[in-house]
Amino acid sequence: MKEETCESCEIKKVEVTEDIEAGPPYKLCKDCHEQLRYLALRPLEYFNLTAKHGHSFLLHDDFYDNDTGEAGQPKIDVENVDEFPFPNLNEVSNDIEKLIDFGIVQFITDEKTFSYIRKHDKKKVLDCLNQRLIKNEAIIYKLVEIAANGLGNYAENWVRDNWKKTKNKDVMIFAEALAKCLPFDEGFNEVTHQIELEENKDLPRKIMALVYFERTESLDWIEKVRSRIGNISDTWGTLAAASKMDWSRTKRWLNDGRPLSLIALDSLYYCTTTGNRLNQSLWLREHRPKLLNADRPEIIATTINDYLKKDSVPRVKNVVGAIIHNLFEVGD
Repeated sequence: MKEETCESCEIKKVEVTEDIEAGPPYKLCKDCHEQLRYLALRPLEYFNLTAKHGHSFLLHDDFYDNDTGEAGQPKIDVENVDEFPFPNLNEVSNDIEKLIDFGIVQFITDEKTFSYIRKHDKKKVLDCLNQRLIKNEAIIYKLVEIAANGLGNYAENWVRDNWKKTKNKDVMIFAEALAKCLPFDEGFNEVTHQIELEENKDLPRKIMALVYFERTESLDWIEKVRSRIGNISDTWGTLAAASKMDWSRTKRWLNDGRPLSLIALDSLYYCTTTGNRLNQSLWLREHRPKLLNADRPEIIATTINDYLKKDSVPRVKNVVGAIIHNLFEVGD
């Protein structure tokens, strides 16, 4: 029987098998086990282990740079770093196994990685994802992300089957795949049904699952659940902005009053923001939504100032001021 090699260095034989966290046990040589414990893995060792176990506690980005594998808080010296370099994306682009490794290791897998994945045979990619899932269900959060962006509707049956098999359904993990791999009606109904099972206080944390659809049906859904909206957090405005919000609906929501009016104002702020979006969500920074069928800036300003006369709390004053700044101070 062939001896197993260490999952980290992939050179020495396995000497330590330890259940450190969720998922299968880590299988390591003694040296890599010590380096893991002391947060001192070398870049390639970090890469190899993370590709198999995901961003677990001892491998998360407080301790390592997941773009370079550099140890950020080692408790012992990290020796011979140059002998264990972090892989280069271009170098692994033709190797589907290593390319999938690369996608798993990136905490937020970038578009360039997905573009390389899309060049490979779809069946081979899906087979690779399925084999990874069989080995370690704990990394499904990355596998479904890769399926969503690398395979699209080719992974429809695989995503559907794994969603159905998941006991504790976390809609935030599967949402992007449900949106990009399943037919719209099916994916949207699955996501909204799961969100609606949440308690009212938890809705703001879950509704971002709908941003992946970028459809006006999400705006209709907000209207449907309006009576359940107590905490009008900015995530509601983010979802509205991501869902092709137009000026006609914005005016209607302003006339309807809270909670829809506050959501409309937040959405309008996000849709009119230019330049720096550092205080906004990652989705807004990457997608930069615009208000559809917008009226002239003067008309929009008059409309929201009229609303301010009816609802002049500090939150409304602040967002109205910010929107007007966005409308008229573009070059600022």
